[in-house]
Amino acid sequence: MKQLVKHLSDLAYKISFLGLSAVGFGLVMPSASHAADITFKAVWSGTYFFNTASAVGYFTIDSAALPNPGTKPSNFSVPNISINNTTDPVFNAKSPITSLIKALTITVTGSGLGDGTYTLDDYPDGGVIWNTNGVALDFSKELVGQPTQGLPWGSIVSTPPGTSYSTSYLKPANYGGDFNIFDPPDCVPTGVETFVLATCSAKSGTKLMRLESFRAVPTPVPVPGAVIGVIVAGGLLGISRKKKREASPEITELQG
Repeated sequence: MKQLVKHLSDLAYKISFLGLSAVGFGLVMPSASHAADITFKAVWSGTYFFNTASAVGYFTIDSAALPNPGTKPSNFSVPNISINNTTDPVFNAKSPITSLIKALTITVTGSGLGDGTYTLDDYPDGGVIWNTNGVALDFSKELVGQPTQGLPWGSIVSTPPGTSYSTSYLKPANYGGDFNIFDPPDCVPTGVETFVLATCSAKSGTKLMRLESFRAVPTPVPVPGAVIGVIVAGGLLGISRKKKREASPEITELQG
C-alpha cells in the first residue's frame, strides 16, 4: 500500500511538471504570422574574380510574396545599372526591397573596402530582383545549380564588369534566373550583374563576389523573456515539490 501511494504521488508530480512545461513550450512555438516566413542563407565568394572577398547573408522573406515559379518584379525587367553606375532609383521604386525581404544581414570580409555587417536599414531605398527562369525551385535543397528552362539557377550569364546589367532573361535558354539586391549610392553590398554582388557600390576599389550557395534555413523566432520565465518557473516548481516530499518524513508516515 505504501509503495502504491508513493507511485501515485510521483505520477501526480510528473503530470504537474509536464503540464507546466507543456504550457510554456506551447507559448514559444512559432505563431501563424511566422509560419509564412522563409529564411535563406546566401554565400558569396570573390574567388571567381580572383580576389579574397567573401560574404554571408541571411534573408527572411514572406513566402506568400515569393513567386515560385515566377519573377520579381512581376512585369519583369532588370535595372539600368553597370559597374560604374550602380543605382537605378526607377527600378528600385518598381521593385522595392521591402516588398519581398522582411529582414536581412550581410557580413562582408576580406574585401578591404566594404568589410562589415549590413542590415535592411542600410537599404532604405533599395530594390530586389528574383527570377526562377520558368521553373518551381525546390526550397528544401540547395538552389544554386538547380535546373531551369535554360542554364542552372545561379549561373553568371555576363561576366562583369560590363556596360549594363544582363538582359539574357529575354532568351530563357541562355539564362539561369536571378536573385540580387540593389542600393542607393552608398558603400554597401549591391548587385551589379546576375548573381554577382559588389562589396561597395560607391567606390572604384570595390570587389566582386559570385553567389555560390543559396539555401533555406530555419527561421529564428524571438522568444519573449516572460515566456522563458514561465518555462523555468514551471520546472523549478516541480523540482521544489519533489524535494520537499523526499525531505519530509511526516509524509511517509502519513502514507503508512
